[in-house]
Amino acid sequence: MGSSSAPQTTPSPEAPLWRPAKVDADKTYLADFMRKMADKHNVQFADYQDIWQWSVDNSETFWTEIWDYCGIIGEKGNVVLKDPHKMPGASFFPDAKINYAENLLRRKGDGLAMISRDEMGEERLITFAELHALVSQWQQAFKEAGIVAGDRVAGYMPNIPETIIAMLAASSLGAI
Repeated sequence: MGSSSAPQTTPSPEAPLWRPAKVDADKTYLADFMRKMADKHNVQFADYQDIWQWSVDNSETFWTEIWDYCGIIGEKGNVVLKDPHKMPGASFFPDAKINYAENLLRRKGDGLAMISRDEMGEERLITFAELHALVSQWQQAFKEAGIVAGDRVAGYMPNIPETIIAMLAASSLGAI
Protein backbone atom coordinates (compact mmCIF):
# COMPACT_ATOMS: atom_id res chain seq x y z
CA MET A 1 0.00 0.00 0.00
CA GLY A 2 1.45 3.31 -1.03
CA SER A 3 1.40 6.59 0.83
CA SER A 4 -1.10 9.20 -0.31
CA SER A 5 0.87 12.19 0.97
CA ALA A 6 2.02 14.85 -1.46
CA PRO A 7 5.61 14.62 -2.63
CA GLN A 8 8.03 16.73 -0.61
CA THR A 9 9.98 19.38 -2.44
CA THR A 10 13.43 20.60 -1.60
CA PRO A 11 13.65 24.38 -1.24
CA SER A 12 15.89 26.25 -3.62
CA PRO A 13 19.29 27.14 -2.11
CA GLU A 14 18.62 30.75 -3.08
CA ALA A 15 15.24 30.88 -1.34
CA PRO A 16 15.28 32.28 2.19
CA LEU A 17 14.16 29.88 4.89
CA TRP A 18 12.23 32.66 6.65
CA ARG A 19 11.20 36.25 6.11
CA PRO A 20 9.94 38.63 8.79
CA ALA A 21 6.58 40.31 8.36
CA LYS A 22 6.98 43.62 6.51
CA VAL A 23 5.78 45.58 9.54
CA ASP A 24 8.56 43.98 11.62
CA ALA A 25 11.21 44.32 8.90
CA ASP A 26 10.43 48.03 8.57
CA LYS A 27 11.36 48.55 12.24
CA THR A 28 14.89 47.15 11.92
CA TYR A 29 18.13 49.12 11.96
CA LEU A 30 18.81 47.86 8.44
CA ALA A 31 15.52 49.31 7.16
CA ASP A 32 16.27 52.60 8.92
CA PHE A 33 19.76 52.68 7.41
CA MET A 34 18.34 51.94 3.94
CA ARG A 35 15.84 54.82 4.26
CA LYS A 36 18.56 57.23 5.37
CA MET A 37 20.92 56.21 2.57
CA ALA A 38 18.13 56.47 -0.01
CA ASP A 39 17.41 60.03 1.10
CA LYS A 40 21.03 61.08 1.46
CA HIS A 41 22.36 59.53 -1.75
CA ASN A 42 19.20 59.77 -3.89
CA VAL A 43 18.99 56.02 -4.51
CA GLN A 44 16.20 53.50 -4.07
CA PHE A 45 16.48 50.19 -2.25
CA ALA A 46 13.62 47.76 -2.82
CA ASP A 47 15.18 45.02 -0.73
CA TYR A 48 18.31 43.63 0.90
CA GLN A 49 19.76 42.67 -2.49
CA ASP A 50 19.65 46.34 -3.55
CA ILE A 51 21.49 47.63 -0.46
CA TRP A 52 24.00 44.80 -0.80
CA GLN A 53 24.68 45.72 -4.44
CA TRP A 54 25.02 49.39 -3.49
CA SER A 55 27.51 48.42 -0.78
CA VAL A 56 29.59 46.52 -3.35
CA ASP A 57 29.42 49.28 -5.97
CA ASN A 58 30.09 52.07 -3.44
CA SER A 59 32.25 50.37 -0.83
CA GLU A 60 33.98 53.46 0.55
CA THR A 61 30.75 55.41 0.84
CA PHE A 62 28.89 52.45 2.33
CA TRP A 63 31.46 51.73 5.05
CA THR A 64 31.86 55.42 5.90
CA GLU A 65 28.09 55.64 6.29
CA ILE A 66 28.00 52.46 8.41
CA TRP A 67 30.69 53.91 10.69
CA ASP A 68 28.68 57.09 11.15
CA TYR A 69 25.28 55.36 11.44
CA CYS A 70 26.55 53.01 14.13
CA GLY A 71 28.06 55.91 16.05
CA ILE A 72 31.49 54.33 16.29
CA ILE A 73 33.69 56.28 18.65
CA GLY A 74 37.17 56.72 17.26
CA GLU A 75 39.16 58.12 14.38
CA LYS A 76 38.48 56.76 10.90
CA GLY A 77 41.85 57.80 9.56
CA ASN A 78 42.34 59.18 6.06
CA VAL A 79 41.91 55.93 4.12
CA VAL A 80 38.55 54.18 3.99
CA LEU A 81 39.52 51.27 1.73
CA LYS A 82 43.02 50.06 0.89
CA ASP A 83 43.54 47.53 -1.92
CA PRO A 84 39.85 47.26 -2.91
CA HIS A 85 40.58 44.76 -5.69
CA LYS A 86 42.21 42.29 -3.31
CA MET A 87 39.27 40.31 -1.99
CA PRO A 88 40.26 38.81 0.33
CA GLY A 89 43.04 41.13 1.35
CA ALA A 90 41.40 44.54 1.17
CA SER A 91 41.60 46.67 4.32
CA PHE A 92 38.83 48.91 5.56
CA PHE A 93 39.87 51.89 7.69
CA PRO A 94 43.50 50.67 7.94
CA ASP A 95 44.54 53.80 9.88
CA ALA A 96 41.51 53.83 12.19
CA LYS A 97 41.96 54.13 15.93
CA ILE A 98 39.18 52.78 18.11
CA ASN A 99 38.97 51.43 21.62
CA TYR A 100 36.73 48.41 22.08
CA ALA A 101 36.02 49.27 25.70
CA GLU A 102 35.01 52.82 24.85
CA ASN A 103 32.59 51.57 22.21
CA LEU A 104 31.22 48.55 24.07
CA LEU A 105 30.84 50.31 27.41
CA ARG A 106 29.07 53.43 26.20
CA ARG A 107 25.72 52.08 27.37
CA LYS A 108 24.94 52.33 31.05
CA GLY A 109 22.12 51.40 33.39
CA ASP A 110 20.01 48.35 34.00
CA GLY A 111 19.84 47.12 30.41
CA LEU A 112 21.11 43.62 29.76
CA ALA A 113 24.73 43.59 28.60
CA MET A 114 25.51 39.86 28.75
CA ILE A 115 23.83 36.51 29.08
CA SER A 116 26.11 33.65 30.00
CA ARG A 117 25.29 29.96 30.28
CA ASP A 118 27.84 27.48 31.53
CA GLU A 119 28.15 23.78 30.73
CA MET A 120 25.82 22.94 33.62
CA GLY A 121 23.12 25.22 32.25
CA GLU A 122 23.57 27.89 34.91
CA GLU A 123 22.54 31.26 33.55
CA ARG A 124 24.17 34.52 34.53
CA LEU A 125 22.72 37.90 33.55
CA ILE A 126 24.94 40.98 33.69
CA THR A 127 23.56 44.51 33.29
CA PHE A 128 25.53 47.38 31.83
CA ALA A 129 25.88 48.89 35.31
CA GLU A 130 27.30 45.61 36.63
CA LEU A 131 29.57 45.28 33.60
CA HIS A 132 30.96 48.77 34.22
CA ALA A 133 31.67 47.90 37.87
CA LEU A 134 33.34 44.58 36.97
CA VAL A 135 35.47 46.14 34.23
CA SER A 136 36.48 48.88 36.67
CA GLN A 137 37.64 46.29 39.22
CA TRP A 138 39.76 44.48 36.65
CA GLN A 139 41.07 47.78 35.29
CA GLN A 140 42.21 48.81 38.79
CA ALA A 141 43.93 45.45 39.28
CA PHE A 142 45.69 45.84 35.93
CA LYS A 143 46.81 49.35 36.87
CA GLU A 144 48.18 48.05 40.17
CA ALA A 145 50.08 45.41 38.20
CA GLY A 146 51.67 48.22 36.14
CA ILE A 147 49.85 47.57 32.87
CA VAL A 148 49.85 50.62 30.59
CA ALA A 149 48.91 51.50 27.01
CA GLY A 150 50.73 49.35 24.49
CA ASP A 151 51.28 46.42 26.87
CA ARG A 152 50.18 42.95 25.88
CA VAL A 153 47.94 41.07 28.28
CA ALA A 154 47.51 37.34 27.79
CA GLY A 155 45.55 34.82 29.73
CA TYR A 156 44.42 31.26 29.40
CA MET A 157 40.78 31.64 30.36
CA PRO A 158 37.58 29.67 29.92
CA ASN A 159 34.50 30.81 28.04
CA ILE A 160 33.04 32.92 30.87
CA PRO A 161 32.07 36.58 31.25
CA GLU A 162 35.32 37.37 33.07
CA THR A 163 37.22 36.67 29.85
CA ILE A 164 35.32 39.45 28.08
CA ILE A 165 35.55 41.66 31.17
CA ALA A 166 39.34 41.22 31.31
CA MET A 167 39.63 42.09 27.60
CA LEU A 168 37.55 45.24 28.12
CA ALA A 169 39.63 46.25 31.14
CA ALA A 170 42.89 45.77 29.24
CA SER A 171 41.50 47.62 26.22
CA SER A 172 40.30 50.50 28.40
CA LEU A 173 43.93 51.07 29.37
CA GLY A 174 45.10 50.92 25.77
CA ALA A 175 46.66 47.50 26.27
CA ILE A 176 46.28 44.72 23.76
